[in-house]
Amino acid sequence: MEGLAAEAIAARARDAAARAGAMRVKGVMPFLGKNATFTFDLHVAGDRGAGSITFAEGGKPGIRYEFVAVDGKTYVRPLDEQTWNALADSPLAGQRFNGKWLLEGLDSGDVPVAQLSRASSVLDWTLADFPATPGKLVKVPAKDVDGVKVIGLTPARIDHAEGTL
Repeated sequence: MEGLAAEAIAARARDAAARAGAMRVKGVMPFLGKNATFTFDLHVAGDRGAGSITFAEGGKPGIRYEFVAVDGKTYVRPLDEQTWNALADSPLAGQRFNGKWLLEGLDSGDVPVAQLSRASSVLDWTLADFPATPGKLVKVPAKDVDGVKVIGLTPARIDHAEGTL
């Protein structure tokens, strides 16, 4: 793979992900500019999924929650009182509901967690910025991710040190 062009690697990744029965997508990416980050660890198989998501801004602890999706429903659990307070826009929500799960339907377009718990949506979301047009992607140096050697790809318009596929 190291001898292939970035676009060829992306095409192979797209094909392999589409054929996979299950996938894991894990990473950190800039969100709303470089001052905020979106950290995710998603495990999906068909319409079932589980994972954790964190939004952080300005180096401060952010909104943190985990989710499980099964049988057409997504269950979301904020991981701390601060997250409950932020989501409910109430300073008392965390005291009352910390440790509890919320139920959301997979058909809700307003809930990104529901979209990220379906393999087809994760595939579309992950590869959306990786067009097959020559010159739109660049390779970044290979690195080790959780014990697996990976070849990084990033859109040409993004700082190469910021994120990779």
